[in-house]
Amino acid sequence: MTRSRWLLTLGLVLATCLATLGAPLAASASGKGPARLVYFGEVESCPEGGGVGLWSIGGREVTVVESTRFVETWGEADVGAYVLVNARVLEDGTLEAALIHVQPPFFRAICRFGQTVAQRAAFRQQGGIQSQERIQTQTRDQLHVQERIQIHLRLQDQTCSQEQDQARTQSQQQLRDQPCLQDQVRTQTQQLQDQARSMTQGAASLQARTPSR
Repeated sequence: MTRSRWLLTLGLVLATCLATLGAPLAASASGKGPARLVYFGEVESCPEGGGVGLWSIGGREVTVVESTRFVETWGEADVGAYVLVNARVLEDGTLEAALIHVQPPFFRAICRFGQTVAQRAAFRQQGGIQSQERIQTQTRDQLHVQERIQIHLRLQDQTCSQEQDQARTQSQQQLRDQPCLQDQVRTQTQQLQDQARSMTQGAASLQARTPSR
């Protein structure tokens, strides 16, 4: 029974440490009034006699007032004691202690273990988020590269289409111009033949007019 109770206590402490590390500020149970901060810490300084005034617990300054409740079953709430603090967060951000509960000596080690587990879990979670961000960044980069490749391919296709259109136009123009060129060649050939015929006739006439000796 003692072992079961110890394990239950350990589980409660670990859960409290995880909740405190993950989200230390919480609204009141009714949803009204100031927010509350619940955490474990060592009493680092306090007024002489441990009464009303400004306390330093777990690296935070907490104001103890007349209505603050002390539970000192495991010892006095004094410098060096390990306590659970339930404080109200006032509008100016200061803490006002509602409860200071002194914890057993072994709770310090248990809470440190719980905080270590919580920090490791938070670190792993942060690492997972960073990995997801890296994957998303790589995916975006790959998409950008694919878009640039597609744009380049479209430009190549447009260039090839333009070159094909130009070649087709030139071929059609050559086909249209071919009959004209043939006519020009025939005309030039006919002119050359006429010139040759005229020269032959001229030479024959000249020989006929020339008297024989």
